[in-house]
Amino acid sequence: MNEGELTTRLVELGVAIRTHLRTDRLEMMDAACVAEVGGADTIFGLDRHVEPLLISALETWPEHLLPVGVFAEGLPRAPLIVGGAVNAAPKYWLLIDPIDGTRGLMYEKRSAYFLAAAAPGSSALPRLSQCIASVAVELPPPKAGWADVFVWGIDEGVRAERHALTDGFVAPCALVRPSTATGLAEAFGCVVAFFPGGKREAAALAEEIAATAAAHVFDDQYISTGGQMVELMTGRDRFVVDVRPLLSAPTASCCHPYDLAIVPLARAAGIILCAPDGSELDAPFSLDLDVAWCGYANEAIKRIVHPVVARFAATRKQPHQA
Repeated sequence: MNEGELTTRLVELGVAIRTHLRTDRLEMMDAACVAEVGGADTIFGLDRHVEPLLISALETWPEHLLPVGVFAEGLPRAPLIVGGAVNAAPKYWLLIDPIDGTRGLMYEKRSAYFLAAAAPGSSALPRLSQCIASVAVELPPPKAGWADVFVWGIDEGVRAERHALTDGFVAPCALVRPSTATGLAEAFGCVVAFFPGGKREAAALAEEIAATAAAHVFDDQYISTGGQMVELMTGRDRFVVDVRPLLSAPTASCCHPYDLAIVPLARAAGIILCAPDGSELDAPFSLDLDVAWCGYANEAIKRIVHPVVARFAATRKQPHQA
């Protein structure tokens, strides 16, 4: 088993999608067109634009890596066996979000991310905790000149690269530096509340966290779970709390396992990740499971924020994370 080759292939897949988005651009109106509503999430024209590329690129992987069983947002079924017969035993399971943060990217407001994780094919029911590789490839808006890539393999640790989008130059860089601050004064963090429905409860939780910390905390609603974890990994945010599945009011969308494909990477980078009740953050590879999660830059931040979150979670029905 060559995890180094596997992470390289996953990064190449993300870079291929990034290149496709930049060289075959959709007009904003076409990108933002709703292609499908239902199931786990809303699928936009921009998502549909890259799905064929995802499958065709996987089919070119070398024979010793195929077949793979793919769980990916937007695919009609999961797992989809690529590179072999429908009932073939996969050599690897892949969990992929081709564009995490479609809304921000399609309106050219903020980077999205290609997220991917891999687990051994020997795992009958693959889970995040069984992953051996995890990558995040930044998908920046058209005006950007650089894009970041974050990589973790079980035998190679965490690394970060900065890619020049004009000439392909790749520079290794020390981007992975979670905050070592022990408080929340003048810090960025958020309780996720992207859409109407549940905003009052989420805001009340955010207010209680700020009051407990006795500090100004700046809210940054980055509509990309991968983007949120990158902000934690790079020291820009000190906490992210996503309790959408626990809110009593309905929300338009919740976090799913494919949004969490870089949990193994973020954890290896030093981010503390857990469920709102304090249990391990883990989930099976799935397209429709709602997942609540918390991320903290370090133990000191967790000691401030998590007791408030745990009290909130204790009053709510926990989502099933089989």
